Amino acid sequence: MPIYKDDVGIVVQVNMQKDITDATSISLIVEEPDGTIVTWTPTIYLTKYLRYTTTTNDLDQNGVYKIQPRLTLGDWTGSGTICQIVVQDKVE
Repeated sequence: MPIYKDDVGIVVQVNMQKDITDATSISLIVEEPDGTIVTWTPTIYLTKYLRYTTTTNDLDQNGVYKIQPRLTLGDWTGSGTICQIVVQDKVE
């Protein structure tokens, strides 16, 4: 399903490949198409996923959004693999 500029309610789900139930300091660091860096605050879903639902102004540009999960799990604090979503311009 395509994602369009200014869409609200798009579920972004990142598979962390392991049980992150006890993770803390969870975030999604997002590089917007213009290079601006923002932070989205996800929730843990089904033990292995970070899940975030977009709100107003999250997807306010068309282009590629780079998303990198960050969290602390036990003694480890770090970042996960960068994923991307493509946001298309809509007919106005």
